Amino acid sequence: MEVAGGSSPRGGRLAAYGAVSFSLALCSDRELCDLMDTAAPMGAGIGGTSALLEVDGTPVR
Repeated sequence: MEVAGGSSPRGGRLAAYGAVSFSLALCSDRELCDLMDTAAPMGAGIGGTSALLEVDGTPVR
């Protein structure tokens, strides 16, 4: 997981990762599937597809 806008200082980035992780940990499998269904496709490559998702106001790609 990469929080979009990686130019933030390390502490802010870690706080954002923690908040996103906590928010996703509270989701059921069904809620996670529904959340992924709302993600905006970004592209595809050798490693598969990528998408942009917003979790509690934090963009995640």
